[in-house]
Formats: sequence, C-alpha cells, structure tokens
Amino acid sequence: MIYFIQIEPGGPIKVGYTCERTAKDRLNNLQASCPWKLVLRGVIEGDLTEEQRILSHLLAHRMRGEWFAPHPFVVDMVNQLLGDASCVVAGSAAVPTAAISPTPHFPDDDLNAMIDHLSKHYRLPATEIATEAVRDGLMGLIDKLGKRSPCSWS
Repeated sequence: MIYFIQIEPGGPIKVGYTCERTAKDRLNNLQASCPWKLVLRGVIEGDLTEEQRILSHLLAHRMRGEWFAPHPFVVDMVNQLLGDASCVVAGSAAVPTAAISPTPHFPDDDLNAMIDHLSKHYRLPATEIATEAVRDGLMGLIDKLGKRSPCSWS
C-alpha cells in the first residue's frame, strides 16, 4: 500500500510504501521522531513500482528522500490519487480522506517573508530556518546532479 503523510498544517508531504505494516503503524513510527504533528492523509493500493512512478512524477518538488514540498502540483496530484482510490484505509478501518493543505503563497522573490512565516510556524529562529533551507537546497542540488558532497554536512 502507498501512504501519504503530511506535516500539519500545510507542511511537507511524505509518499511511502509499506507491505508489512499498516499506514497507521508507519505514521506512529514517523511521529515518534518528528517534532511536528503528522497526519495520515490517506492510502491507495499499490506496489513498490507504483510508488516509484508517483515519486518520479513529483521529483521536481522533492525536499529530501520521500518528502515533498506542498507545492500546488504535489497537492493536486496527491488529492487526485486519493480521490481515485476505491477505499482509503488506515489500520483496519476505512477513514475519510482529508484534503492536503497547500502552503501559503509567497512571491518568488520574497524569501524573507517565507523565512519569517516558517520561523513563526515552526517556532524556530529565522537564522536556523535560513541555514537549513540553504543546506537542504544545496544537498538537493548535489543529489540532482548525482554528485557526492566533498565536505561533511553536519
């Protein structure tokens, strides 16, 4: 089964596959190591190949691993996939699919407003948000180029 988990409200979205655990178990496992509230948005039937197909469609919005920015393209695709599911299941009981929340829209050149919003939302200093964004952006670029970092990222 393929699951969709989102940092609430309107945060990054994880797309994952599990065959041995329920999506609810996976949510609980991820929540144990995540300081932000996670919400299971839904599941669809599918195998590892289907998960890889979905991940490849979302690649342009990948933040790290199987986590994606809640860009309108990602939100629309996930909502469409969940809408097409014949039965959305969490654990052993059917649950309604909650629509995935997009992030607030900022003009492309208003990086400071975006950093301020994230700082307030996640209750972190703006300098920490900016540092993480730069590091993650560089790591994503290195990943996309298929190169390894010559230095250690702490």
